[in-house]
Amino acid sequence: MKTLKLVAVLILLLSNTKSFSQSRHDQLQMREKKAGFYDKDIMTGVQQYEEKKVEKPSKPIFKFDINKFGWYPKSVDEFTTWWKNIPISQGNSNTCWSYSTTSFLKLKCIVNRSK
Repeated sequence: MKTLKLVAVLILLLSNTKSFSQSRHDQLQMREKKAGFYDKDIMTGVQQYEEKKVEKPSKPIFKFDINKFGWYPKSVDEFTTWWKNIPISQGNSNTCWSYSTTSFLKLKCIVNRSK
């Protein structure tokens, strides 16, 4: 008796699969693009900012020709060099500030120790 009920339920379900399926919407509707938040608020603000922009006059540049003097360094050997570590890739660390701070502190320790 149980198997007969189960078979009857399965037959009903399989015969009514159309009622469980989704209806298809194959029609394409063309609509006008309505101005939304981006177009109304953000882009109008950007345009207002761009309209208010004024070109600033260029500032004078101070240039100095060091070739007229003979006391400038001519090679790297004239500089005092300090010991340093091989550079480490900081690409994915998100802590470049710690590398620069550590490097600065190392240099200060080395300089103070040599005095």
